[in-house]
Amino acid sequence: MDNSLPDELISEILSPALKVSDEAFSNNHSDVSPFATYSESPSAYLLVNKAWLRVATPLIYNVVVLRSAPQAKALARALTKNEQLAWFIKKLRVEGGFGVAMKTILSLASNITDLFLSLDIFSMDNTEGLCKGLTLVSPTRLILQHSNYNQKDNKYYRNLVNALTAAIGTWDKLVAFAPAPQYHSATFAKLAAAFNGQKRLQSLTFASIFAAASGYSKFIACPIRDVHFSTPLMSSAQEILDDRPALKALARFKMETEPSPVNPLSPPSLNPLFKPMANAPKEIQDRIWSRVLLFTMSLPKPPRRAILSFEALRTGDLHLLLVSKTFYTVGLPHLHANIVLGRTRHPMKIAATLKAHPLIADHIRTIHCNPDGYNDEDELDIFPYYRRRGQQKPPTRSDAIPALRIILTQAKNLHTLNLLTSKAWSTEYDILFPGVEFFFPWSVLADLARSAGSNLRELAVNVSAAEDVDDVTAGDVFRSFTVLQKLRWKSSLPLGEGPTSAGAPVFPQLEQLEIEYADQTFLEVLAVQRPPRLRRLILWEDSNIHIVPFLRDCGAGITEVDISAYNSLSACILDLCPDLVVLNLKWSAGNSLGPPAKAVLKPVAPANKITTINFHVGRGRFRRVFLSYFTLSLLPLTTLCRYQKDPTEWPDFLTTLPFDSMPNLDQIFVEGFIWPTNQRDIVKSEWVRTAEALLKKEVHMVDSDGHRWRSRLRR
Repeated sequence: MDNSLPDELISEILSPALKVSDEAFSNNHSDVSPFATYSESPSAYLLVNKAWLRVATPLIYNVVVLRSAPQAKALARALTKNEQLAWFIKKLRVEGGFGVAMKTILSLASNITDLFLSLDIFSMDNTEGLCKGLTLVSPTRLILQHSNYNQKDNKYYRNLVNALTAAIGTWDKLVAFAPAPQYHSATFAKLAAAFNGQKRLQSLTFASIFAAASGYSKFIACPIRDVHFSTPLMSSAQEILDDRPALKALARFKMETEPSPVNPLSPPSLNPLFKPMANAPKEIQDRIWSRVLLFTMSLPKPPRRAILSFEALRTGDLHLLLVSKTFYTVGLPHLHANIVLGRTRHPMKIAATLKAHPLIADHIRTIHCNPDGYNDEDELDIFPYYRRRGQQKPPTRSDAIPALRIILTQAKNLHTLNLLTSKAWSTEYDILFPGVEFFFPWSVLADLARSAGSNLRELAVNVSAAEDVDDVTAGDVFRSFTVLQKLRWKSSLPLGEGPTSAGAPVFPQLEQLEIEYADQTFLEVLAVQRPPRLRRLILWEDSNIHIVPFLRDCGAGITEVDISAYNSLSACILDLCPDLVVLNLKWSAGNSLGPPAKAVLKPVAPANKITTINFHVGRGRFRRVFLSYFTLSLLPLTTLCRYQKDPTEWPDFLTTLPFDSMPNLDQIFVEGFIWPTNQRDIVKSEWVRTAEALLKKEVHMVDSDGHRWRSRLRR
């Protein structure tokens, strides 16, 4: 039985994967080529079977994009061996000079209708073949790209401009032109004069309204019928067009549209006096309205999007409680299901609410600190009028402890408590604006363990050292958290000298332990009464603890570790954690040191399970000039690459790692750089050479964008 599909059906299946949109092909305004990707080449579809090869060949050759000289050489060889392939080429995008091979391509591809040329020509780009081949084709549309605003004059650039100017005079089918955004350059004026001499140009495409306003007048002798724009225009463009009636009459464009509202307004009621469920029992009405408000108010939200401050409730979910007494009664518990503490005073307000409505405590599920909040006592510095007017001073975090005790002892169904906002490896922004955090003594933690220990799954707390605690009490309290899965610990409180024998394990369900800082006795308690399911360990740079004894006792089973690159370990982390799969080495903000010591990644015994090593060195680690955090946060990574500088000590460090001791290592991630996107930068990049060396060892290197480097065609 023949199971083969008809060629027409195979073509329909492959077309979405192989066809290149005209929007991407003609894109001449982006700083980075839309074809600068790191995915598998579409040519892989040709290798599936003979039927796919036969059907996919015309599709893949319909639009050809050349991004390097080796690609141009390979295409020239393919067309020379099989000239029929050249018949399929309708659109050709050339993003460089690419040597003498371009003449062969242009001489064979006589059916080209759309030609895209890049004028970003550097002194290393040989345009000889391109210059000789331009007169061998006759396109109907020409698209130019020139994003290098600091273009330095060189022989190959001048030759290409001169050859292009001469070719325009011979292209009798050329009626459409999309100039490069650099419409003020002498090159633009020279090309415009060539078009005016032929008087055949009918269509122009500009990248913006400003380019059209300045560039349209340069083609005064051409019979222009329409002017297009490659991107939608903003509303302000209408004023520019109104001042230029001739351009407005020819303009063909789309305006930027406002995003449609997420919740469109409902049509007015046909009966404004209609009362839903008027004849239903009160109990049924309350249950239905409670369910409605549950989906509206009580679904967990990210802390930055949730209750940013207690006052924000007036314009948030609180307004729903003002609809009616029924809404207030059934909605008040849902309002407090997920609480975000944005100010120091908020615990006192919530405690007062629980005093008036005790049943609300059973509905509290999560409590977070708002990372955008601030301490009320800071207002003494921000708003000095507190002193001048003699007003009551705002509460301090110590004043909030009694209120926190009330909340935590009553919220028996609490499953997430996060009273910390700072981050282990902070950015400059986090240092300047750390948010609001709360602390409480050991007795409050013990009360929390008794009230919600059987339900709490995530816990992040700062336990102050204002009270003494013995090790037996600590073990009992820790064992009370029977379902806790994530713990972030911040406390210098000593827990005694630690037990001498193992008892029932503490934190029996704990999977992730994060230590901001702790007394050494905290680890001693965990080491003896070890959490059996611990899989991830996160250590802050200033945790101020000796981690080696703990890892010797509990390292087996841990699969992921986050640790400072300069943690003073007396043994290799891979030896201490034989089951380690992912290792995250991190640098704090402002740390300008280079790679870690090689001993950190040199195990005595083979680390057979390690597959990924991540070097979190910071987003701006490898940059030529200083950029503030605010500049970095606004720049996309594609723009950030302009500020990159070549690494010095990193290539040697990465390529000399003991790969024989890590036989299953698959990926190395280095933060702070992205792969170059053009041939010139690729040739110069130390990162690319490092990645190529690692690929020979079957290890992939990943940039800040999460892209693995793929070897490019070289000859």
